[in-house]
Amino acid sequence: MSTYGEEVIIYPEDPKTKDLADALKTAKFGSVFDQRRINVKPSCRGWEDAVEIAIKNCDLKRFSKRRIIILIDFDKQGTRLSEVKQRIPPECASKFYIVGWSGNIEELKHQTDCAGKGVHKLAEKLVDDCQPECHGLWERPEFAQMRESTSDSKSECERLRAELLPLILQTP
Repeated sequence: MSTYGEEVIIYPEDPKTKDLADALKTAKFGSVFDQRRINVKPSCRGWEDAVEIAIKNCDLKRFSKRRIIILIDFDKQGTRLSEVKQRIPPECASKFYIVGWSGNIEELKHQTDCAGKGVHKLAEKLVDDCQPECHGLWERPEFAQMRESTSDSKSECERLRAELLPLILQTP
């Protein structure tokens, strides 16, 4: 399969989410990301900035196989995911993935078995538990918004598993 244009660009909301994005790209674990397909952008100045920059720079007309991840925390705002989705132009929506959790990364690390083990352990857990046969971390309350689906669309978790992971995971 040609990798031209089949890239995933991650727009992290802040330095902590950039650290997680870098860890997702480089961590060694059961599933190995094809690092050539992942481009982590510099940290933004909050979730709104991440969304605005991602939309402005996505260039999906030129690179139709490109996928965009906006990596944010939901700051305990129950409507954050829907707020972000409303800002994405409908013609681009299928190429955007919003990955987020309630609270912040430090809280997430401390409320899981990743406490004291660094951001790389959290990255490993996020990817390994996103596999179709495993749910683990994604079943925690912090990821409730990621699991919510609407009558006309899959949840973000379902989209990650079905659409994005096959693109960036290397096959043995």
